[in-house]
Amino acid sequence: MELTLEHRVAILENALANLVRIGSIAEVDYSGAVPKARVQIGILKTTWLALPAIRAGGDVATWLLEVGEQVVVLAPGGDLAQAVISHALHRTDAASTTTDANIAKLRFSDGSIVEMNRTSGILTLDPITKLVVNSDMDLNGNLTHVGNVLQTGDRTQVGDEEQTGNRLQTGGATVIGVATFTGNLDLTGDINQTGTHTSTGDQIAGGISLSGHKHQYHPGSGSLIDTGVAH
Repeated sequence: MELTLEHRVAILENALANLVRIGSIAEVDYSGAVPKARVQIGILKTTWLALPAIRAGGDVATWLLEVGEQVVVLAPGGDLAQAVISHALHRTDAASTTTDANIAKLRFSDGSIVEMNRTSGILTLDPITKLVVNSDMDLNGNLTHVGNVLQTGDRTQVGDEEQTGNRLQTGGATVIGVATFTGNLDLTGDINQTGTHTSTGDQIAGGISLSGHKHQYHPGSGSLIDTGVAH
């Protein structure tokens, strides 16, 4: 049966209306290789649609959309059964994190923030519980640290290091180069040294001064006798 002109126009109008729709994520399924979601568009709930990927080639980047997020749905030919979810949209209760185009800012639901300011060149992580780096790290430049450093394991350093504040380390430390300490150094444990120990000041062990403590030679005995006092 041939469709009437009115019927054809109605089909075209419906297809055009469905080309681009706006709705909210109603359900999600992250279990498969391709995560999916159903979108509520007015009284209509779509079938399971693929969630968008940031990258999907040799490099893969995923940031999953969640229930309640407002999204744009694109339907080729106006067929919502073949639709895809394009991207999310800001809402009043999910406002933009910045009003400055020079700042890229991520705000997570736990309050953590990752911010890159291309004007100042500063990358800010605040406040995060822990930063975990499971690889080698090369730092070319100065590192300013305020607070305590807790380290478990060995540490090998080539070059100078300047530190203000406390440092608690469990494990060995190997320094190739010069280590300079300004202030007092408290050590708990034994010191094993290979090489010469040079001191410009006095050294006191067991209450006895190294520079003030002298020995006197007695020719008759041919030995040195500890006098305990300087001569």
